[in-house]
Amino acid sequence: MLQRIQTLYTLVFIAITILVIVRFPIPLDDNPERIYVVLSNMPYLFVLLASVSLMLFSKRSFQLVLNRLILVTSIGYEVFELVDVFEQFDSLKQLILIHYSLVLLSWIFLLLVNKYIKKDEALIRSVDRLR
Repeated sequence: MLQRIQTLYTLVFIAITILVIVRFPIPLDDNPERIYVVLSNMPYLFVLLASVSLMLFSKRSFQLVLNRLILVTSIGYEVFELVDVFEQFDSLKQLILIHYSLVLLSWIFLLLVNKYIKKDEALIRSVDRLR
């Protein structure tokens, strides 16, 4: 499992996401509404889903779908977060810059994971054709 490059990329995605959660969190409004409580815990869900995806190395097609789901929901979450803190942009400029550069880097690693999973799938299918 660890010899596959996409496993290492997934671990880097998880590490960057945890770094963003712990070190560079962007504060959402202190609104006690249920949606904000759920949204503030979304990055933890991304880490959990990426960890599940890591364990599903034998089910490559499901792994691809799960990684795409993580990517799309992560993009949606970050867009919502950016819109939510847009009024505070001047006071949080440095934090937002670091946060979103790390998030962009994690998305790149997730795209690389999907690329190499597709490569593995193509290799397996080509070997099956030769049999």
